[in-house]
Amino acid sequence: MFGKKIQSDKIHTIIGTETTLEGVLSSKSTLRIDGKIIGEVKSEGHIIIGKTGEIQGDIHSKSITIEGTVEGNMFIQERVQLASTSHLTGDIHAASIEIEQGAIFNGRSTMQAAPSKTTVLATVEPLQQ
Repeated sequence: MFGKKIQSDKIHTIIGTETTLEGVLSSKSTLRIDGKIIGEVKSEGHIIIGKTGEIQGDIHSKSITIEGTVEGNMFIQERVQLASTSHLTGDIHAASIEIEQGAIFNGRSTMQAAPSKTTVLATVEPLQQ
């Protein structure tokens, strides 16, 4: 599918094709969605939206692969991958975006470097009186 595949953890949660969930879905690990979610999706891991998957709401995640449909804005720390079967209506805020030929993307994209893991220390001088 893509030149570089994201190495994701074992999938801990699957929303099946016959499932519709309304509300906020939060996960600390990898999540696969083949059903429909109406609401916000948050994951500290990778999100995979299968060909039958549909999300109507904003997404916050470490990384995401989309093969299905998303209507909402995405706030992704690392990489967004849009497969040729994907349909995205909404804005993308991510460090990296990969779009396969055939993917439909209607929105704006903002790319920013992923947050650095390096801690910056500042030296504070005492005020002189």
